[in-house]
Amino acid sequence: MKGELTQYAISRHFYVFLSRYLKLRLMATKKEMIARKIIDFLSLQKDGQSIETIRQALPEAIDIRSLQRRLKSLREQGVIVSTGKARATVYQLIPGQNNIPQTVTAQLAIIPLSGSAERIQQIISLPTQQREPVGYHLEFLENYIPNETSYLTSDEKKHLATIGVTAQINSPAGTYAKQIMQRLLVDLAWNSSRLEGNTYSLLDTQLLLEKGTSPDDKTTAEAQMILN
Repeated sequence: MKGELTQYAISRHFYVFLSRYLKLRLMATKKEMIARKIIDFLSLQKDGQSIETIRQALPEAIDIRSLQRRLKSLREQGVIVSTGKARATVYQLIPGQNNIPQTVTAQLAIIPLSGSAERIQQIISLPTQQREPVGYHLEFLENYIPNETSYLTSDEKKHLATIGVTAQINSPAGTYAKQIMQRLLVDLAWNSSRLEGNTYSLLDTQLLLEKGTSPDDKTTAEAQMILN
């Protein structure tokens, strides 16, 4: 019974963690898409445009306050400039600033990217008409012979093999990843419940999730909070 309870708790917290991550990622992507649409629209305008005109030009509905925050962010990043006051304020793209600054993209990123990945992200973030047309290198595919040639060098394959070695080399596949996930879920359960006033320690939380045991001086309500 304890094993089933522990498995249920781990699965439950995993889905909670996954849903929170996807929600944050969706929010970041939406912010960047709005910024991209604003820049694309202003790049086609010779004169400054009012916030209402910009809002009507966007493909998706957005409230005024959210749009004001997006415009303020782009202005602070030196992408656009505003003139006038109150309802007479108009926004205009600064010449040559038709790309989302790297600092903006970095603020919106949830998963850390390598330098090459960031360059790829900047390229695919450009409007289609601004991207450099490229084609497939057919010889790259045609010259590959399965089980004879390799796209990776010997040094690269040795490096990957080295960093892939774990202490559980003879354990079933997925053992190491499962242990990492379990530690992550314990930390997530402890910190999220701690924010709600739970008095469980990190060790208490780990014992509850992994072995189904709880301290004598803790209430059932606190244990239920962690398991939920």
